[in-house]
Amino acid sequence: MALDAQSNWDVEMRQVGVSKKENKSPSSAMGTLESAFAASSISGREIDLPLEVIIHIISYIPRRESEQKTLWACCLVSRSWYSAAIPFLYERPYIGGHNFQQFVATVCPSKNAHIRRSQLAEMVKVLDMGALVHDGSKSLTARLLGRLKGNLEQFVSPQASFSINSFAALSKCTHLKFLNLSLMSASISIKVLFHTLQSLKELETLFFPRTSSHDQDRDRVAYAWPPRLKALHIAGGMSMWVDNAR
Repeated sequence: MALDAQSNWDVEMRQVGVSKKENKSPSSAMGTLESAFAASSISGREIDLPLEVIIHIISYIPRRESEQKTLWACCLVSRSWYSAAIPFLYERPYIGGHNFQQFVATVCPSKNAHIRRSQLAEMVKVLDMGALVHDGSKSLTARLLGRLKGNLEQFVSPQASFSINSFAALSKCTHLKFLNLSLMSASISIKVLFHTLQSLKELETLFFPRTSSHDQDRDRVAYAWPPRLKALHIAGGMSMWVDNAR
């Protein structure tokens, strides 16, 4: 919806009883307009903006950790501002030890809590758990990935709470384009890793785990990279046969 500044001004002038044909001074007109706005705020009337305009305004807020509070404050303005700001707030949440449990309770509540499943989980596209060390558990990480699998595009694994039982949930995140497993401390089987990668058809960037175990049948198994893979980061050594023809 296009906004015509002159049309809006004319509407405001008519509301305060100022005729366009009357020759009044600018200071008098502005004083009358300010009085009208004051009366409007006292009466509880709000000046509503189209949702498209609010979204455009919020899009200028930088996507930094320091601006999380700004997006949260926008959600408190009104229902329209909440609808516009909440996707930006949860698209790329900044998670640390200070807010991890609150984040999990919001997007992935326990079944024992008997809380209705939140639609906020569908808004998360980037999940960076790299700042977590001993927060959470391996089962919690798997449950979180299972809940966010629908639209998750980027994932950075935590150091201690990601292991083999998380790979089943990771394989269901079929929209992943960026996967960073370099921080995980547990050693992972190359066979299990590539079995998971088979489901990630849209993956473009992959950071390999720092440690990986060699499979006994590695000489008889051909591993295939994701078809759209563009960047591969490897730290450490590995020995395997990759069939590039697949």
